[in-house]
Amino acid sequence: MLSEAYRINGGNKIIGSVAVPSSKSLAHRYRIAYFLSGRILKPLPVLDMSTDVGATSVCLEKMRTYIKNRQKKISQPKILELFPGESGSTLRFLMPLVAAFDIPTRFGCLPSLLNRPEDELLRVLKEHNVNVRKVLNYYEVSGRLTCGSYKISGAISSCYITGLLFALSAVEGESEIIITDDIVSSPYLALTEKVLKEFNVDFSRVGNTYKISGHKECWPKTIVKTIEGDWSLGVYYMILGALKGNKVTIKNLSLDSLQGDRAVYDLFKNIGADVSATNNEITVSGKGELKAFNVSCKDMIDSAPPLAVLASFCKGVSVLRDIDTLRYKECDRIKAIISLLDDAGIKAVYKDSALYIQGGNPRPGQYNTMCDHRIVMSASALASGANGISDILNTEAVSKSFMLFFSTLESLGIQGKSYVQRT
Repeated sequence: MLSEAYRINGGNKIIGSVAVPSSKSLAHRYRIAYFLSGRILKPLPVLDMSTDVGATSVCLEKMRTYIKNRQKKISQPKILELFPGESGSTLRFLMPLVAAFDIPTRFGCLPSLLNRPEDELLRVLKEHNVNVRKVLNYYEVSGRLTCGSYKISGAISSCYITGLLFALSAVEGESEIIITDDIVSSPYLALTEKVLKEFNVDFSRVGNTYKISGHKECWPKTIVKTIEGDWSLGVYYMILGALKGNKVTIKNLSLDSLQGDRAVYDLFKNIGADVSATNNEITVSGKGELKAFNVSCKDMIDSAPPLAVLASFCKGVSVLRDIDTLRYKECDRIKAIISLLDDAGIKAVYKDSALYIQGGNPRPGQYNTMCDHRIVMSASALASGANGISDILNTEAVSKSFMLFFSTLESLGIQGKSYVQRT
């Protein structure tokens, strides 16, 4: 079997600038909001292309066509086939949405997506007139979603709540969503609220309870021309800039962002990197030794893998707390991080929902990525800072979030080349 790999000759000085793609989280949400408004958002710029957002876009277009054909009484298949691939956001956002429009749907999923926890979302859907069953490699959804009171846990994924908020805005009647416990990655809900407000959706939030009035006109107050950059992608380049002698400017990052990963800006300042911001650009320079850090990843879980790589270059023991939801990503990212750092000679220990990392001098080597896009990018940052030649395996996974990732590394002067490996 053949797969893609990438070889990096690391440890060289890195100076330059790079633009990060638009926030993937916002790109999903804006596309759904435009779908609800009956309008179409312009195609993705080349820089923003990813299989995840692409999956959402294709699924929404198929839903739009299905609804139009039904209105025109045009014959069509009894069940709509949608393919979210590996995108947990696409699946969790669209399962409630197809039910809101009473579209019988089969969601075809890759194995890593089928293994992710969806029971809590399925439970509340079943309580509100929706039939959901998991068969082989797909989920089947049928029945029209009803308004009412939804009680749901926020401890697994905030995507469940986002999906319900969008869906219930299209369901006639008054609804409430009561979140029964702590919310993981709560800043993602702030992004959802931002988009709902921009599209005049009638909702309110008091504490952990949302109230939403559905089936009212949803329309954008202004045309969305640009989407702010993705902080969870910017952190990889911030690591490169923070290493001694390097300087990297990352474009399209706003300090006013609601993204939880924006917190990395302050973290980098606190560990000894020279960090500045002007006009939606962040510049990070390496002045010398980096200090170990202790940080909660609860609201920036996607930044945990690259922060683990950052910790490997810091003096002392760094602690990444509140990381248990990493187990439910494209792979078990806790195991993947420990394995990656071990390949580089860095000791990492998991204990009590935290990862303890003894910093040092990462060595080059062959880095297994578990076919996970964020582990691929983390391994690339690790290899770029390690002195010598490293091979990063199964790099095709990076297209899930950033198809042009390796091109941007090369634009910074990093010596790298892709090749095909036999596995």
